[in-house]
Amino acid sequence: MFTPEVTRNLKRILYVTIPVIIITFLLANIVAYFEAPVNSGFDSFSSIYWWWIVTIATVGFGDIAPITFEGRLVASVIIGVSFIFFAFFVSEMSNLLRQIISSSERGLKPVRYEGHIVILGYNSMFQMIVNLISDEFHTKRIVLVSNQITSNPMPRRVDFVYGDITQYKVLASANIIKASACIILANDNYTNPDAHTIVVASEVESINKDILTIVEVLDENLVELYKFSKIDHFIDQKNLIKEVISEGSDSKLINLLKNYYKQQ
Repeated sequence: MFTPEVTRNLKRILYVTIPVIIITFLLANIVAYFEAPVNSGFDSFSSIYWWWIVTIATVGFGDIAPITFEGRLVASVIIGVSFIFFAFFVSEMSNLLRQIISSSERGLKPVRYEGHIVILGYNSMFQMIVNLISDEFHTKRIVLVSNQITSNPMPRRVDFVYGDITQYKVLASANIIKASACIILANDNYTNPDAHTIVVASEVESINKDILTIVEVLDENLVELYKFSKIDHFIDQKNLIKEVISEGSDSKLINLLKNYYKQQ
């Protein structure tokens, strides 16, 4: 659920918090040992527990307080430990929160939900495609998977998983097996972008046989060669560009998604 970095920080917080709780509670009982004979505020477990809580929380209401020298001495140790721990805890929790947010933005957090739309690859049309889909399917979550960028380009509209889209581990992080649809964008950085796209689409189909796969191809003449595959639909780049620029809800991409979800 969490990245290794976040998990390590959580463990560090627990490794400090648990001993502090145990030690300060034992010290509180030592205070009670000295105070109970002369101080009615420490004559019951609930009173001792209450005093311990408000002391380690650095609240100190003052309704119960030690009056013996020994009790005050031990209580001062508890207060000192509590102040140091409180500073440590606030600092570590702030750092942990930043790491959780950062891990999500950097694509290091795995996807746990289902029925989402996965977009594999990133190119100049990505943001327009997301806007087109989001405007039509408000409740569908979108996940971008790519190693062409290092941070989420649209954090308010999509979730991001960083990695090579040809690797099973990366696809698993996007929970591709529970996704409803997958759009694979062409990557111009490859010598043969269409061949790369088809390989990725075939991998997706082998993981999730029920998923709707829509593949962008640069050479529409090659579509006939790939019809033997289990890929559901092909859209050539020229037509896709026209669709996203016009932002029409009757585009082929939107209609493919609409028809698919009507059958579910």
